Amino acid sequence: MGIQGGNLEDFRGKVIKVFNHIRCVGIEVKKGTLNKGDILMFVKDGSLSLRNPKVYKYTQRIDSIEIDHQPVDKVEKRQRCGVKINIPIPGTLPPNGAVVTRVPAG
Repeated sequence: MGIQGGNLEDFRGKVIKVFNHIRCVGIEVKKGTLNKGDILMFVKDGSLSLRNPKVYKYTQRIDSIEIDHQPVDKVEKRQRCGVKINIPIPGTLPPNGAVVTRVPAG
């Protein structure tokens, strides 16, 4: 699958929608759960990035997660959610199709 720096064992889902105007992404959870406080890595080969024009990679702790515009602490497999992205540079949000993995604590 070409995940560079991501951990497929902690695969959680994919970015399905990007909301640039509010700096959020929609994620479809395909495995396990997402929890408020988890650290996620977004990775996509062949996309544009400021550091590497061939690979997009960004890591962030989940501070805000919502389902249908309602704050939640946990999202289960097969659910879709919105996650606030804290990137200060507009236009650099994780792209559609980016793989979402959880970074193990510690």
